[in-house]
Amino acid sequence: MAKEKTKIYEIMDYEVWEEKYKPKKSPEKHSPYNNTLIEYYREHWDYLKKQNIRNIWTLVSGEDDSLIILPGSHVVNRLGYFVTEKQWEHENLEVRF
Repeated sequence: MAKEKTKIYEIMDYEVWEEKYKPKKSPEKHSPYNNTLIEYYREHWDYLKKQNIRNIWTLVSGEDDSLIILPGSHVVNRLGYFVTEKQWEHENLEVRF
C-alpha cells in the first residue's frame, strides 16, 4: 500500500514573506505596499503574463474583510497581484497581515 504524502500548509506573516520572497516594484508609479501591489487593470495583464507563475502572488479578500496573499494567480476575491524575486515552493501557503 502506497503511503500518502502529507500536505504542507504554512501560514506566514507579511513581514516574513516580504523579507523571504522580496516583492518587486510595480510597473505603476504609485501603488500600495511600498509600490509593489499590481492592481488588476488590462494594461498590466501583459506584464503579468510574462512572469513565471511561481513568482506571482494574489492579494485576496478573506473572511471578515481580512487580507491574504496566496501563491499563484487567483480570480475569486482578487484585489491585486505581487511579483516576487524568489519563487514560491508550494501552493499550500498563506500570508497574513
